Amino acid sequence: MHSKELWAPELHFLNGKWYMYFAADDGKNDNHRMYVVENPSADPLQGEWTFKGQVGDETNKWAIDATIFENKGKMYMLWSGWEGDNNRMQNIYIAQMSNPWTISSKRVKLSSPTYKWESNSGIGVLVNEGPEILKHGNKLFLIYSASGCWTDFYALGMLTASANADLLDSLSGRNRPSLYSLKTRRIRSMLPAIIRF
Repeated sequence: MHSKELWAPELHFLNGKWYMYFAADDGKNDNHRMYVVENPSADPLQGEWTFKGQVGDETNKWAIDATIFENKGKMYMLWSGWEGDNNRMQNIYIAQMSNPWTISSKRVKLSSPTYKWESNSGIGVLVNEGPEILKHGNKLFLIYSASGCWTDFYALGMLTASANADLLDSLSGRNRPSLYSLKTRRIRSMLPAIIRF
């Protein structure tokens, strides 16, 4: 289940150890899930990597592009995934973690590709993917990719939240502007349309 189509590895230093998160499947895209390996060495190029297993919530749905972040003493995972079992739409989800390999809450959908700039794939699949968190002061910025990465319409969007917010609150806004468009090669103004998650 985790030896083919390895995508988007991400390296994190958490709780004094290195963790590499990656998406993989058994050769069938419908079976893509997130996995993690652990290395206790101070240098991630040294030591041994141990397979910790699949990292997922109770729904066990298609998942790629995991990233991990900590806020106010809590650890969270963000990822792109399907709501159901069919490849029609990729959403951005968040869940809390009890340790670097275990999700301990239900997943919460933070964004879905509902705007025209998020809906260009050429094959009928709507995409929000590649979430990353940036922190500045008391703000969290979730940057994500939208539309098909295989098109000239690939773009970046942004959600914001206070670092003091309940990050598992699903009452996210719906007015997400495009941050950068590959097609136009321009950065669009984010003000005043920044939303909160």
